[in-house]
Amino acid sequence: MAESERRYRSLFENMLEGFAYCKMLLDDRGRSMDFVYLDVNSAFGELTGLRNVVGKRFTEVVPGGKDSQAELFERYGRVALTGEPERFEIEIKALGMWFSISAYGAGERCFVAVFDNITERKQTEQALRQAEEKYRAIFQDAVVGIFQSTPDGRYINANPAMAHMLGYDSPQELVASITDISRQVYVDPTSREELARLLREQGQVKNFECAVYRKDGSKMWFSANVRAVSEDGVLVGYEGTNEDITTRKIAEEQVQFLAYYDALTGLPNRTLLQDRLGKAIAGSRRQKCKIALLFLDLDGFKIINDSLGHSVGDLLLQQVAERLKKWGREQDTVARLGGDEFLIMLTQVKELPDVAVAAERLMDAMTAEFDVQGHSLNVSCSIGASIFPENGADCETLIKNADAAMYGAKDSGRNSFRFFAEDMNAQAGERLSLENSLRLALGKKELFLMYQPQMHVVTGRVTGLEALLRWQHPDLGLVPPDKFIRIAENSGLIVPIGEWVLQTACRQARKWQDEGLPAVSVAVNVSAVQFRQQGFCELIRSVLHETGLAAQCLELELTESLLLANADVTLSVLRELKSMGLTLAIDDFGTGYSNFTSLRQFGVSKLKIDRSFISDVATNPDDSAITAAIISMAKSLRLKVIAEGVENEAQMSFLRKNRCDEIQGYYFSKPLAVDKVAGKLRGNVAETQAVPQPVGDNHDNKSNEVSVSLMSIGLALLVSTDPDTVQQFSLALQELSISPDACQDAASAGLLLKRRKFDAVIVDLQLGEQSGQILDEVHLSASNRTAVSFGISNNDAEATAAFRKKSQFVFERPISPQSIHKTLKPAYGLILRERRRYFRCPVSIPVIIRSKSMQEVWCNSVNVSGGGMALSTQVPFLPGENVCVQFTLPDHKVPLSAESTICWSKTGNMGVRFVSISDEQKSVLQVWLSEKLEETLPEGVAGQFRKAELC
Repeated sequence: MAESERRYRSLFENMLEGFAYCKMLLDDRGRSMDFVYLDVNSAFGELTGLRNVVGKRFTEVVPGGKDSQAELFERYGRVALTGEPERFEIEIKALGMWFSISAYGAGERCFVAVFDNITERKQTEQALRQAEEKYRAIFQDAVVGIFQSTPDGRYINANPAMAHMLGYDSPQELVASITDISRQVYVDPTSREELARLLREQGQVKNFECAVYRKDGSKMWFSANVRAVSEDGVLVGYEGTNEDITTRKIAEEQVQFLAYYDALTGLPNRTLLQDRLGKAIAGSRRQKCKIALLFLDLDGFKIINDSLGHSVGDLLLQQVAERLKKWGREQDTVARLGGDEFLIMLTQVKELPDVAVAAERLMDAMTAEFDVQGHSLNVSCSIGASIFPENGADCETLIKNADAAMYGAKDSGRNSFRFFAEDMNAQAGERLSLENSLRLALGKKELFLMYQPQMHVVTGRVTGLEALLRWQHPDLGLVPPDKFIRIAENSGLIVPIGEWVLQTACRQARKWQDEGLPAVSVAVNVSAVQFRQQGFCELIRSVLHETGLAAQCLELELTESLLLANADVTLSVLRELKSMGLTLAIDDFGTGYSNFTSLRQFGVSKLKIDRSFISDVATNPDDSAITAAIISMAKSLRLKVIAEGVENEAQMSFLRKNRCDEIQGYYFSKPLAVDKVAGKLRGNVAETQAVPQPVGDNHDNKSNEVSVSLMSIGLALLVSTDPDTVQQFSLALQELSISPDACQDAASAGLLLKRRKFDAVIVDLQLGEQSGQILDEVHLSASNRTAVSFGISNNDAEATAAFRKKSQFVFERPISPQSIHKTLKPAYGLILRERRRYFRCPVSIPVIIRSKSMQEVWCNSVNVSGGGMALSTQVPFLPGENVCVQFTLPDHKVPLSAESTICWSKTGNMGVRFVSISDEQKSVLQVWLSEKLEETLPEGVAGQFRKAELC
């Protein structure tokens, strides 16, 4: 008996489950009120944390148990009184635990409870429930559409946002109604096929944009993020999110419309007209027919605009445009240039009298009365015509000559028509008088500059000053700029006047800096005529060098017509200007001449929204939408935006709300005389002085200044995504007269390496795998494989070591001006050697070419380098042809001769590569090139150039 009791006691004590033998206590009504622990096993304490409970009541062991555990008493009481077992789960709140209990009757109001602690499982279940409720709430309340669909094109599940975006009352209606997503939802069914293809290849797709139908048939745009769902390697469906991007797409369409159409009238703008005119000219050459270009200008429009207001003037222009569109034939183009100037292109012209008849009909159409806001207006027009090919063989010439003919019509009494004639180049009347006076104005010091401050919208600080040209005529008084600027451009006077403006503005800006005022940029307008002048970049360098103004303090505002010039020439000039460190801005953006494609191509940094959009931006929905669209698109291209003509708080509030960067106008400041600017700038001094200056070798405590050499001895490619790194290296390179060209990724770097010759390439190793890719491309590049290569460490010793072999030098982080110079110093000689090796000296000297296929050909050089030369010749040569070139260097008597190969040939020009040249003659050429290169450099840089070792 004792042995049996011992065995059961051992079993009792070693049970993993908790065991309690208890007796139920009843009140005088026979209801369960408490229970006493008669015996418990050791697992009881481990599972509950309770000790020494035998002989004690539950309410003694667990304080507050009587009030919180009524269910437990009820269940135990039922088991003790009836003997029926019960199994249940319950939370002992006072202990903060959950238990799974099996209770059995033991007679005489006693019971046995076997239990286990299930707190952890309950907490997990509760967390799962909360997570499910949370994600269900997210699914239901999300503002983006969330969906699941089958591969064959049915929705399995969708949230309310998805249903509402597509115009359905509920997700259930959406799922039930759409049985073929490709045809019922996608505007272009192939879009879903393309999405499915991408998902098969990539597994997930981000920002997939597509046009979709709503339930009512209207269209909207989605940006989708989708992933493929597979089970055991088998595709079972798709799931993802859809975001409504309809508003952005509409804004993009509006901006695209602005690129080719006039916002006010809806007519084609100059860009589209030139495109159509160019195609028409090409067709007319084949068909041997004529084209007529009519330049129409309204007579007296300025009086209407000034007396009745711009709103009436705009409505009148819209009615004129409608009348012109009805008048023109389907094959003709009616365009608006701006203001009250229109161009009409007539194609398939057979006889000149037909043009005169068309112009007379056009003038008759304009004389009919216009009804504008209750005003009965009678407007006449003057028309000038130029004819292709008699009056010009290209778009610009035809437009210019039609414009001249129009002025001839106005000079003859207005409301008339004139064909272009050569004698129209001489301006008559007031225009001739103004031109003559303007020729003398510069020498008589009648021209002067005003400066209008530009303000940062957020900080309220002055960020720049626009230099505005003014003319104080001795007899006529202050002549409006719009009256004499055009005369200056047409007469060519804009070139010397523009040079004077540049010199004056830059000199004054440097003078303000020397007086201790904050260094802000000065913006100077550049006309298309001035920009196209040969040597424009050299002029900018010269002005900056003479005045001592840093390049980053000069901003060039480019006229809209500039972007319509020869794209290749324009692009090369703009890139050279950018390499100097100048800021490029487009003036009067939105008038129809410029477009975002041009901005992306030409690398413009800032654009100015034309005042015509700003004047009614707070009241006119169209102007508001256009302005907001321009700002939004500019931001997406990382361009700064400045609005001009801001005059009131309403305009300012709109621009601030739409995140415009800067403003210019009477709201902030009218144009100031030169002696008034200093006071305006002093408002920035306190903030400027509060900025701590860098510490270095500058022992006299003056602010560190970057000495930027205007003559570049080399070109460096800098690749990094860190703006601070780019800025520090750009300044350090410019101090050594090395021009930096920066980009942020391997793709952009690859394009630049193909287009340009770099003397040095600096790659930030924080780009990871892209770093090695870029350095590999440098070594494989035909023109850049000998460039000096650098890496910027990424604080990862192992990764830096892996790339160290691919670069000749490594800059260690943290970066500082001192550490940059420490690494650049030993590499400087290599960079100069690279620059000397690829230097092309622009020189025109006679060259004799001998080949097997023809006798001697005489031509002139365009430039000469150590490895070849570019030549100007009308004699065609084939690339790959072997020739011998002979030439004599300036100031030399002995001719040089080199066996060469034609490496490229274009109309009127070709390039040769020296294959074989004697060591003696090669040395003579290298010494001469080195001297010529040194002559182009400032003395300070030339001194360093001479010190560099020759290898």
